[in-house]
Amino acid sequence: MTWMEPEELRKRLLGVHIIMVTPFDDNEEVDIQMVRKLTNFLIEQGIQEGSGILAPLGSMSECFSVNLEERKRIVRAVTEEAAKRVPVVVGCNATNTREVIHLCQSAQDAGADGVMVMPPYYFPPSDEEILEFYKRVARNIDIGIVLYNNVQVCVDIALDVLNKLAGIERIVGLKDCTQDFIKFQITAQELAEKLSPLNGGGPLWEPQGTLAGT
Repeated sequence: MTWMEPEELRKRLLGVHIIMVTPFDDNEEVDIQMVRKLTNFLIEQGIQEGSGILAPLGSMSECFSVNLEERKRIVRAVTEEAAKRVPVVVGCNATNTREVIHLCQSAQDAGADGVMVMPPYYFPPSDEEILEFYKRVARNIDIGIVLYNNVQVCVDIALDVLNKLAGIERIVGLKDCTQDFIKFQITAQELAEKLSPLNGGGPLWEPQGTLAGT
């Protein structure tokens, strides 16, 4: 299987980034047919290459509520229905590095164009641990990585760490949920040539979106 080159993904991280909801049935099972229908609905409504990306298994997707096998089924359903009409960037997050790498490899094998990864959560990692974590992930996959700075899990990746991460091969984007607008502004300006910036913080969507161009 051939994959989109990381640099190509960076150029295509444009427009509206849809964190896809995960549909469940009355028995709290993932409704895969609805996942397929939702994927096609979003594309038919204009979320296509150049105007957006699809991102299953993000926070709004309740990724923490589905098990490993359900995640794999969701990713395969989305990539099959998207059929390269729009970039698919899959959320691959867990409390340990080994599981994150497994999720990333599974997403790659299913045909995803990239993965969106935050540092392992629960116990906040140190700056050195964050750097080593992303290096290990990058060594084990071929597709592009979007950093996910989700401050709601008590980790706000420092600006100097982001600068170092931007130098790691395969890291091409940053979804930043920081509530520090000045930090986001500096990040967007200093790292724009290396990382495609995506705004993820609700109260600051409008000003951050203006800076990020989304």
